[in-house]
Order: sequence, then C-alpha cells, then structure tokens
Amino acid sequence: MAGTALRLPTSAALLATLALPLAAQRPGDRLLVCNKSADTVSVFDVVSRAEVATLPTGAAPHEVAVSPDGCTAVVTNYGRQRAGRTLTVVDVRAGEVRSTVELAPAPAPAPRPHGVAFAAEDLIWVTAEATRQLLQVDLRRGAVVRARPTGDHALHLLACTGGQLAATSPTTGVVAYVGAEPDQTVYAAVHAGAAGIAVHPRTGAAWVADRLADTVSIVSPATGEVTRRLDTGRAPRRVAFTPGGRRALVTCVTSGELMVFDARTGALLGEVSIHGDRSEQSSLPLDVACGADGRRAYVTCARGEFVAVVDLQKVEVVDRIDARPGPDGVAYARPSTAKDEAP
Repeated sequence: MAGTALRLPTSAALLATLALPLAAQRPGDRLLVCNKSADTVSVFDVVSRAEVATLPTGAAPHEVAVSPDGCTAVVTNYGRQRAGRTLTVVDVRAGEVRSTVELAPAPAPAPRPHGVAFAAEDLIWVTAEATRQLLQVDLRRGAVVRARPTGDHALHLLACTGGQLAATSPTTGVVAYVGAEPDQTVYAAVHAGAAGIAVHPRTGAAWVADRLADTVSIVSPATGEVTRRLDTGRAPRRVAFTPGGRRALVTCVTSGELMVFDARTGALLGEVSIHGDRSEQSSLPLDVACGADGRRAYVTCARGEFVAVVDLQKVEVVDRIDARPGPDGVAYARPSTAKDEAP
C-alpha cells in the first residue's frame, strides 16, 4: 500500500463496478471545506473549482454536514484550548452564514461539538465530546431539543443513513448503534482509536476506520458484532460511500492514500497515492466526500493544504484545489431547485 502509487484490478467484473450511470457534476454543485486553522469554511464551485465564498465560523471548525436537499450545511466549531460551544449554519445556495447555534450558554460546560449528521432537513445530531452527550438540534428553532448522555464513551464521529444512527468513540474503541431510546443504544467493541464511520445505505452496516490497527471493521447493526476486517494503509481516518453504496472510500493519513473497496465483497478495487508537496511525502489525507455523480472523490490534505480531486473510474488524482490553512472536514452539496422539487 505505502509506496504503491496505483493498483488497479485486472478483473473485467471489478472494472465494470467503477462506472455508475449517474448525473454528472452540474452548475450549482458546491464543495464545502472546513479551514480548521483559519476559523472559516470555504465554498467551492465544483465545475470551475473556484472558491466562491469564505465564511467565518467559530474556533477550529472540524466537521461539516449537508442536508438531504443540499441547501443547508452545518459546521461544528470544536474550539482549541477553550472548548467550542457553537455550530455555524450555512445557506449553501446563497453562500452565506444563515445563523449560529449556541449549544450550551455560558457558564454551562462547553460541549466541544465534533461529529454532525442530518436526520431530516432541519434536524441534526451532534456529538458533544467534552460533556459526553449526543445532542439533537432543531435548526428551525436554533436550539438543542434533546441531549442523550453517552456514559463512559466520548463519541467523536457519527453517521446517519436510512434512519440508522451510529457513532464512534476513539478512547473506548466502540461503535454505538443509537436507538430511539437510551436503553436501545448498543455498544459494539471494535478497536481503540476507532475514528471515521459510514453507515451503508442499504445494509445498515457500519464501516469503521481503525486508526491504530490499520484496518476497517464492518459491524452488523443486527448483532453489534464485527463481521469482517479489511486491511488498509497506515492510520485510516475517514470512510465514505459512493451514492447507492457500491464502493467504500477510505483515507489513510500516514501512508498518504485513498483506498477504494467494493462495498459488497470487500475487494480492493484500487488505491491512489496522494503526494503532499508533489514529492514522495504523504499528503496527510484527512476527510473524503464523494460527488453526486459517483465518479469523483474530494480528499482534504493537510500537507500542502489542498483538496485532491480523484477520478474514481481512472482511480487517480486528476486535479488539486488550493485550500486555506488547516483543511479538514469536507462535504459535497447539490442544492435542490424548484424544478427538482416539482412532481
């Protein structure tokens, strides 16, 4: 893996899975990138690769999620020495900050919001690491409407797909499958350092990046058991699925690569080495988002501070987008229009 710039499958069947009959990128598609060291979020036009807006956030924005209709984005402001307590809500189409949500007014303990996922158009879940809670926020009201304690588990990242909510705790090495009530939460042991997580849109299985074990664990929602572990490059950090869930994308920080797996079989379809300064040094790839067309992935890279654009059919880097200091969380948005919403 490390040191292999590109490895492609030779099977025609595997190659065939790399083509998806989905709509290509189109004007209005946006890429949102958290600039952790600059306290901003950048909004890029996907077609032109131009930065169309740079919006202020709270201190050290880490993660960003986009609503199902693509019109709203939420950024978690994690904070630095002083813990963060706010979310920044972005109007994607306008390229403007819509509001700031205060999760806990001073002098209450600051929650350090990190992971974020939409449950509905105006309803999100947020992990509060410092207060060990899972917060449900109503964006219309701009307020926390539910706070669930997570006990010994400081939940870090979460995913919500098809009504299935799951989150990871790096410190205790578990995946939490979250039910409607607190006593319905199931904690499944994976590996210490469990970081990135994605929930398969059809099976509900959680794919978890085991940062300290150099594997991805696949966890059953029915039993809470690890059904399979896949070897990865060094220090896997984030996991994302292509639309429809046919492929899983995994970033590996230390070995500097994006790995592409067949989500059904677990077969490695290819891997792309991303060089941070156009040399042999790892780019330190962090987060990954897939375009709506299923043909491109966008990887934030800490070394060199850029976003790598990866063609998933060619399985190679085809472009680099200059980023601002500390690029981290990334999300792809395709805002709906009146025409899209017409019956």
